Amino acid sequence: MDWDLRASAVVCGDTLPVKKPDPAPVLLACERAGVDPARCVFVGDDARDVEAGRAAGLYTVAVRWGYLDGGDPGTWGADAVIDHPRQLAELLKLPVTV
Repeated sequence: MDWDLRASAVVCGDTLPVKKPDPAPVLLACERAGVDPARCVFVGDDARDVEAGRAAGLYTVAVRWGYLDGGDPGTWGADAVIDHPRQLAELLKLPVTV
């Protein structure tokens, strides 16, 4: 799929010896992208995503779709919780296209 051509940084589950919720993979992605973690948004469909993003100092958004393993995303401690991808554009104040 040429993800390396579509993204500023690609960090996979086996890139580092540690995995989420450890913040190291998130911080590595920020470093590779050349972006300050405080200026990033981490969108996740699992409590571990929110935990990793918060530990790395990112703004976190929990989504109510994806590979949810149970539990209410509203209880994960994210900065925001959304029900539809369109809400992410609105949250980030981006133009919404269909």
